[in-house]
Amino acid sequence: MRILEEAKGKSERDFRYTHQLWSYIEDVVLSVLMRNTQDYYHLQLATRRAGHNLIAKMKEMSLNWILEIVEMEKHTDYTCNPEYASEWNRLMTKQNAFIERILDNEKRPLR
Repeated sequence: MRILEEAKGKSERDFRYTHQLWSYIEDVVLSVLMRNTQDYYHLQLATRRAGHNLIAKMKEMSLNWILEIVEMEKHTDYTCNPEYASEWNRLMTKQNAFIERILDNEKRPLR
């Protein structure tokens, strides 16, 4: 029972994080779109609506994907799989280099 409670807590945290992430992405995308269409009012209205619709679809797809992953993890204990553990360890050893590469990227849109 305790394991199910922990899994439920983790999945709720995942969904909260995903909602926050998509809200941030929506804010950034819409601000860029609005800035680039500020001189064209009618285009701005259509662009804003299209941006909201696109973000809503992508958000729904990612939430469904997370739900699917959480359900799979509830039914199957991946941490017992040696291939999963070795792949996870391999990726975690490269985590710092990955983060540094993203943060130091000169082509990053926001600075």
